[in-house]
Amino acid sequence: MYVFERARNMNFGKRLQKAIHDLGISQSELARRLGVKAQSVNGWCNSNILPRADILDRLQSATGYPLYWFFLEETEADTIPAITSEKKRQPQSAQEQKLLEQFELLPTDDEREKIVKLIELRLQELDDVATAYLKKRKIIPSNE
Repeated sequence: MYVFERARNMNFGKRLQKAIHDLGISQSELARRLGVKAQSVNGWCNSNILPRADILDRLQSATGYPLYWFFLEETEADTIPAITSEKKRQPQSAQEQKLLEQFELLPTDDEREKIVKLIELRLQELDDVATAYLKKRKIIPSNE
């Protein structure tokens, strides 16, 4: 039984790498779609580690492939098409389009990750300012 499970885990990593390649995305992009760290995706791809069940549940919407596809033998999996009903989100404004174009010009995943972290930091700063304002106005209780 252990050998079978190990083989399935190995198939999962190979299949995940294939999905990433076929989608033309990076491990970092898949990590962003799943809400995990890029190191986690790397571990799943290369170290025969499986994601937690809640992450497996999100894998189909993040990749367009049904979950069972990731666990099929290599010969079986080639006959299963990806789910194509999942549509890529289109920019809703010229500003979003410009941001996306500029983001895609960044040379490495590390540079893209820095921008994502910068945006996350700025959003946290705005949350902190809003919380402080609401506490000062006594709209939400202060922890003091």
